[in-house]
Amino acid sequence: MAPEQPPGAPAFLSAQDAVRGLLAHTKLIIAGTAVCVIVGAAVALVLPKRFESTAVLLHLPSPVKEAQDRDKQPVGLFPKILDVQDYRVLLKSDGVLAKVIDRLRADAVLPDEEIERLAPPSRIRAATKVEITVVEKTAYSSAYSPAITLHAYGQTPEAAQAVAQAWAEVAVDESAAFYRKSKGAQIEFLTQRLESVQEGLERVLEEHEANEAVYDPEEARVRLTTMTELLAALQEKLADASAEAEGYGQEAAELRARMAEIAPKIELRQSPPMTALFLKQALAGRSDAPGEQDDFQGYTTEQINPTYVEAGTFLAEADKLHRGFAERERSLEQSIAQLRDELEKDRKLFAQYNRIRKRLEHEENAVGRNYQTVTDRLTQAKIADTEQGDLGDLKIASPAVLQDEKVAPKRKLIVVVAALLGFCVSCMVTLVRVIAEQV
Repeated sequence: MAPEQPPGAPAFLSAQDAVRGLLAHTKLIIAGTAVCVIVGAAVALVLPKRFESTAVLLHLPSPVKEAQDRDKQPVGLFPKILDVQDYRVLLKSDGVLAKVIDRLRADAVLPDEEIERLAPPSRIRAATKVEITVVEKTAYSSAYSPAITLHAYGQTPEAAQAVAQAWAEVAVDESAAFYRKSKGAQIEFLTQRLESVQEGLERVLEEHEANEAVYDPEEARVRLTTMTELLAALQEKLADASAEAEGYGQEAAELRARMAEIAPKIELRQSPPMTALFLKQALAGRSDAPGEQDDFQGYTTEQINPTYVEAGTFLAEADKLHRGFAERERSLEQSIAQLRDELEKDRKLFAQYNRIRKRLEHEENAVGRNYQTVTDRLTQAKIADTEQGDLGDLKIASPAVLQDEKVAPKRKLIVVVAALLGFCVSCMVTLVRVIAEQV
């Protein structure tokens, strides 16, 4: 026997006491386990059978048309706008599931009672599942496999197969219908867009033509070149005229200084007549004759200095040339100033029209590229409409097949779990009783 514990001491059960207590109540443990096994088996027998059938859809890439030129890339007929993960949501929507029920009614492959049981959206949603595999996952995005697996569950293999196959067919039909609607809408949109782009291109071309008619860049360039060369020639002539005017001005100043040193008139001495000479000699012997004041025996006369006259002539010629070149210098300066104004005005006008021309060329290139892009897209959409009219995003890669094994309930597993659960509960109850007896 186990030693008695004093009153008020806490209950304690050793391992040996626990084993002895479990062995002493073996029948209770066996009975509890048996009861749980029986209950589990009954539950496994009562639960309805559940079968699974799968259909695999393949998400197709964008269709292309082979280019005639081998060096060029294939032409895309119509870009896909729905990805694999988008169909995860669309295929589980109430509208698609309702069409699955309609397809089951139309095919009449299931009894009406089974179809009506699946008719509520919650029932058909619980009986279906979409599986998509992630093949690559990064911090920014995920890449999905193009295969979409549709799981359908039913109480019979026929029901599961019918739901899976109808669901796959509805998915393909909806994809094709959506694709056809998208193609029609895109062709209409591209047609309207093409008309708008064409109007813009015509407007740009008209403005460009009007600008070229008003101001031809080649003529403007030739005009500016001619005016620049003329300006350089006038500046060279101005430099020559300035040099000539300065030279003649210095020459006139020198002539003025020289004329200031030259007397305007000169005194000329003339020889006297012979009678005057003889008279002078006769009177030379008289006492009252005046003494000789000068040895000059003639008389003097004044005359304009020819050197002074010649210098004046040279001075007048130099002044005339200086005034002529000065006047020419002023005339050249005025012509150069006027030419510079015209050249600056033409340069500004050329720059203005050149900016307009470049802007129009840029707009023409941009609108032209846009026009070409829209034209190509419209051509691709029309080709897709004629050559790939019934092609959608989805295609049935593997149809649903009839399964011979159920997926639920797993009766053996239920019985085993019930046995383990019963054994554990019986052991716990037994240990509680042993502790209670000791206390």
